[in-house]
Amino acid sequence: MNKSMLSGCIIGGCLLFSSSVFAAENLNIFGSLIIAPCKVLPEHSQVDVVFDEIRLDDIYKSYFEFEKKDFKITLSECDISIAKQVKIKFEGATHNELAGLLALDDNANNPDLGIKITTKEGVPIKLGDYTSLYNIPNNGIFELNFIAYLQATAKAIADKSIKPGHFSATAVFSLKYE
Repeated sequence: MNKSMLSGCIIGGCLLFSSSVFAAENLNIFGSLIIAPCKVLPEHSQVDVVFDEIRLDDIYKSYFEFEKKDFKITLSECDISIAKQVKIKFEGATHNELAGLLALDDNANNPDLGIKITTKEGVPIKLGDYTSLYNIPNNGIFELNFIAYLQATAKAIADKSIKPGHFSATAVFSLKYE
């Protein structure tokens, strides 16, 4: 019996010694365990919105409107017993002059252009703010539909200062269920 106590002390001593050698707090582990009411379809976890070519001459005409592109995020395996509503938030680099709009990735090339995101009904979505709640109508698949389009500052139009070239913008979306 004495022998097993000694063995326990040695093992305990080793563990104590090891923890005192590595006592500095240099590893923090965090996480969340959740019950997700829906899954984002893998093909919609990264959404590409591709605009057609836009002629610079057309932009400066008084009747011109930038092309609006529809895009969607499809949720699957929705379980309305867990949550019946969802809202979405888009985050990214905010444009300096066009409040609430997404700045272009290469903002230095065309600082007067930004990307506006709206609901499919045309209600503007401000970057960093959640939308109003969408009702998840039933179990299964549910689509969130949006519109994106390029927008220019009035100064860029007046000065005809928009430069030709490719443009891109990057945003991250997050969902919140209720």
